[in-house]
Amino acid sequence: MEKILFMWMWIITPLLVNAQDIPGVKFEDQGNWQSILAKAKKEKKMVFVDAYTTWCGPCKMMDKETYPNADLGRIMNSRFISIKVQMDSTSQDNAFVRSWYADAKKMLFREKINAFPTVLFYNADGELIHRAIGYKSATDLSTLVSFASDTSFVKQFEADLAAYKAGKRDFSKMLKLHEVIKKILINDTLAANIARSYKTDYLDQLDMTAFTTPDNLKLIREYNIDLVKLDDHFFKVAYLQPGLMDSILGVGNASGYVSSIISRDLLGPILYKSDKPITNVPNWKVLTKVVKNRYPVSDARAIILNEQMVFYRHLNNWDLYSYYRTEKIKLYPPAPNLMAAFTELNLPAWEVFEQTSDKKALTRALEWVDQAIIAEHFSQFLDTKGNLLYKLGRVSEAIRTQELAVKADEQDAAKRGKKYIYADISLNLQKMKKGEPTWPKQR
Repeated sequence: MEKILFMWMWIITPLLVNAQDIPGVKFEDQGNWQSILAKAKKEKKMVFVDAYTTWCGPCKMMDKETYPNADLGRIMNSRFISIKVQMDSTSQDNAFVRSWYADAKKMLFREKINAFPTVLFYNADGELIHRAIGYKSATDLSTLVSFASDTSFVKQFEADLAAYKAGKRDFSKMLKLHEVIKKILINDTLAANIARSYKTDYLDQLDMTAFTTPDNLKLIREYNIDLVKLDDHFFKVAYLQPGLMDSILGVGNASGYVSSIISRDLLGPILYKSDKPITNVPNWKVLTKVVKNRYPVSDARAIILNEQMVFYRHLNNWDLYSYYRTEKIKLYPPAPNLMAAFTELNLPAWEVFEQTSDKKALTRALEWVDQAIIAEHFSQFLDTKGNLLYKLGRVSEAIRTQELAVKADEQDAAKRGKKYIYADISLNLQKMKKGEPTWPKQR
């Protein structure tokens, strides 16, 4: 089973007679690229493209969680002609998907698409206006739609960019300049340079009150902890005012940043040299005290648990990695939703399955995926469980579970007019019945 690698609108026009009755985003199911553009011109709309692959987990999650959203559908259906374009090919592709092979290939190379899902926004002439990569919630996608629809900024943007490249720093315009460069031009290097200059030359010089605005915090968040250092303004807000940061960035962000920054800047130099562990047996009790003494308000236990998982994964010590991940799951249970179950339970379990034959690690991973299945009876979760059982030698249980995974996959596929979504789920079942390994060779 492949893992992954891993939308606002105008008011509905009278031309869309039944749009209000459509649950979620309406995707076209006939025509080609030229007819889509022609329809967009006729109805005075833009074009939205969901570029996906059959093996993409986040693509499937958007199909389940994002596109069915009624509010999003009402907004998008009024302003966009939407089309899903499959970027890979399988023997089970229906006639419509096959008819798009040539256009899909052209789009893949023309837009340099190398990650999925990728969403693309075009005008009715087929000119790319905006793009975004990765899983998007209904709220995220609504925001993207609003931004992609605003074309009045272009002339002013070009002038502001020319001024910046000439060495002029108008801090009142740099946030917007950064946003356009990163989200539309997709020049990550230039965007990062602008963000770093804005943060160092402007934000770090403000007092704490002026610094702590939603725009400032969200800018820094875009770069994870790359723009942040221990004890700067951003760290102090996360550490001393976690409620304020969480109210702006979302619950759990403050503690996450505190943990990551302490891990990199305080614990990292103690544990590693040139990215290699200084010792294979760190004194975790002493390190816990170091964190508690310097940052008593922080959750030292959570910080050290995260560090232990990263450390032993780095060493390929899957027994200790799985032990500490189990401890974290018990003390800090993942949120009861599909995304948390996928990233915090299923993906780690699958990694353990692929990387080790250690029985204790495999048994702990089985516990994680069982918890994920409680959150969502998802074919990938069942597939992970089946494979773990199989590697543990519990063949009969594995085959029964894998049959459930195949059935769940077929049910999801039927909704999309296909025989299956993840071909490897069925292939794994066949291997189990033949007594063949379903895992890669261990190093």
